[in-house]
Amino acid sequence: MLKEIIEKSRVPKITLEEKTIDGIYVEAEVCERTRKTIKQFAKSIGIDSDFDDYHSTVIYSKKEVPESELIKIRQAYPENISIYGYVTGYKKFINKEQDIYAIVLEVKCTKLEELHRQLMKKFDLVYDYDEYIVHITLTYKGKDIDIEDLPEPDFEVRYTKLNVEPLNTDWAKDVE
Repeated sequence: MLKEIIEKSRVPKITLEEKTIDGIYVEAEVCERTRKTIKQFAKSIGIDSDFDDYHSTVIYSKKEVPESELIKIRQAYPENISIYGYVTGYKKFINKEQDIYAIVLEVKCTKLEELHRQLMKKFDLVYDYDEYIVHITLTYKGKDIDIEDLPEPDFEVRYTKLNVEPLNTDWAKDVE
């Protein structure tokens, strides 16, 4: 009788299916002082826009992963960081399909390069571009800008915040 009561009172096992996300995005955000320096520099070379979301992408992975991977990355890597880099030149990234002509500052930053490699390996992520280049975007509207005509940039960059988010594959819709 006791055995019957125990069997009836048992709660059935519930298996929760973990939610997956379309990918992971990690960025290193610049400090306020660096943001102001970049904004002034951009204006001085004729790039005058409302754009001021200055950061360097560390991971852009379209690999579908369990949502718990975000939590693991956030736990393994602190949000508040202090990483320095140095602006070394420009690059122009073109995506004609989305009419994006990005003018970017190329940044030499071994710590971000190392962080990129660590995240890729530790969390088995993929990088959806040919190579990882640390950079900060100045504008997405650089179609008529010839980077060869721009003056050499010469300043330090300080990153102070690491943002880890689900990947937004529609980010280009938000480009002004």
